[in-house]
Amino acid sequence: MRSAGALALVVPGTSLWVPAGTEYALDLHGPCDLRVAYVATWFGVERASGAVAMPALLAEILERAVASGYLDSNEPRDARLIAVAGDELRALRGAAGFALCMPREAALLAAVEAVLPMLDEPPTVAALALAASMSLRTFERRFAAETGLAPRAWLRRARLVAATVALARGASVTEAGLASGYASLSAFVAAYRSVFLTTPGSAARVARAAGGLTR
Repeated sequence: MRSAGALALVVPGTSLWVPAGTEYALDLHGPCDLRVAYVATWFGVERASGAVAMPALLAEILERAVASGYLDSNEPRDARLIAVAGDELRALRGAAGFALCMPREAALLAAVEAVLPMLDEPPTVAALALAASMSLRTFERRFAAETGLAPRAWLRRARLVAATVALARGASVTEAGLASGYASLSAFVAAYRSVFLTTPGSAARVARAAGGLTR
């Protein structure tokens, strides 16, 4: 998902919460079985956009709504399901997401968007600063202020997010690591675990079992 200030991957077992009025775009990678549910404001769910853990009970209720077209609050059975769905929605927990905080300043954003397609050979921070027409110190200071990460840490996370997409598309762990610029499998696995608290192999198995990945 792309929205102002963020690029987020939604992995199987999670869903994406988008508040009303938020402009966003979805890119689908590989086979995806996508469900879009619109939640009425009277449910009283207030949370920022981002990945959320999808409870199995809520997923089943949404599947029923999709199958029938809608849930009718005038039907006693549907009314009970709606009430349960409301409880589940208000209790949604944030999920550890594969996300990048994107800078909002135009010069910074243009510089990093230019490198996203070529993360197998990421540029130096000095090259990014030059692309943004800033001194190195100014670039590092503004970038960290807007994204919460130093440029080097941001590039590292970007490479791992790209690797997650490759894994979901069917790449092996070795292929994904090499494609994202890591010279050895051990370095890739260690970096992936340190950022996402799981191994790339585990992430690949979950993604493939669910049939794809939504970004």
